[in-house]
Amino acid sequence: MTMPVSPAVPGRTLSNGVVVPAIGLGTWPMTDDEAAGAVDRALRIGWRLVDTAENYGNEVGVGRGIRASGVDRSEIFVTSKFNKTWHSIDGVRTACEASLRRLGLDYLDLFLVHWPNPGQDRYTEAVEGLFRVLDAGLVRAVGVSNFKTTHLARLFERGLVPHVNQIQIDPNHRRDDVDALDREKGILTE
Repeated sequence: MTMPVSPAVPGRTLSNGVVVPAIGLGTWPMTDDEAAGAVDRALRIGWRLVDTAENYGNEVGVGRGIRASGVDRSEIFVTSKFNKTWHSIDGVRTACEASLRRLGLDYLDLFLVHWPNPGQDRYTEAVEGLFRVLDAGLVRAVGVSNFKTTHLARLFERGLVPHVNQIQIDPNHRRDDVDALDREKGILTE
């Protein structure tokens, strides 16, 4: 089946020079089969950002959709997130390698701490681990998800400034304080 190609999607440049497409496909709460079909179709019509997570349980399907699309990997921006089990410096590498295996990829474009889990209080170590997988070339950019200003402040105290903070923003959930802090520190609010 031939699908129309959409015009190029604009992008946003991160503090490390990596460009993130401004719109993309989120894959929660899709199954592997649903994600495979949705990712394949989205990529064929011109979308270039795909967002998944270990907790979504659909990384295998996302990888299948990427391969089925026929779109060159270099044209696709893939984001995944890891859960609290891996909140340690070494744990992040384990989580990253596991996501890469499930996706069938050699690298991620963006890897995120899925939630700070403040009760566990190991998210600063997790962000340190992110910068290690970045330095190792397993990911192109690093970030956090669902972090509030208090969580970000603890990172900044340790000299850790992620490239992205992925948060929920909609008309009923304004996050002006988080967005303002992200802008001040050069972090893209996604």
